Amino acid sequence: MFWLFLKPGCGKCLPSCAETDCLEITSIRDTRNGKYAKTPKNSVLREAIENITGSGMEKDTVTVVTGPDLVNLVFLNFTCLVADTAQEWTNELFILSTNLLAQNASRKTFLLKAYTKLTLQLTAEEKISVKHIYKMFPADKKRVETALSNCGAGLPCGRNDSIPLTNFSPEVFLTFIQNLCPRTDTDSIFAEW
Repeated sequence: MFWLFLKPGCGKCLPSCAETDCLEITSIRDTRNGKYAKTPKNSVLREAIENITGSGMEKDTVTVVTGPDLVNLVFLNFTCLVADTAQEWTNELFILSTNLLAQNASRKTFLLKAYTKLTLQLTAEEKISVKHIYKMFPADKKRVETALSNCGAGLPCGRNDSIPLTNFSPEVFLTFIQNLCPRTDTDSIFAEW
């Protein structure tokens, strides 16, 4: 619901990537299909895709337009094996990306979104890499290290370490966030009500 992601090693035409790529669905500006889809200009890549899907790849292609503003746009292409699947993905991604409730969600929802991203980027051993936690909070690495060590679950805090998913539950993640960003003023208000 929060992320459009591509796992390492998936896709028949693309070289496998080292890490999971995640795109936040609310950052999608537009989705296109059919004659409005942007197909690859590179003839070698286009031929490789058409060998799998058949000719006329426009109807099978989903183009996702994303970017920080309306000038610096990035076009991502996904090719489906069936044209109906591409049309359905185009429609549903557009509905999800333009949902105002998802863009103006509560703090708890945004924390769940951050936790979901961490769980999508698991290592080969099905563990959360501490490196991804440092990337998520790049401002002060010492505070991140201190917050991890103060979670009480004996979490490793070295950059090359990894945390088993069972040890880093959503509750432990919330404890980590409270240690990282203490908000005693608002916590006392919510505790009263």
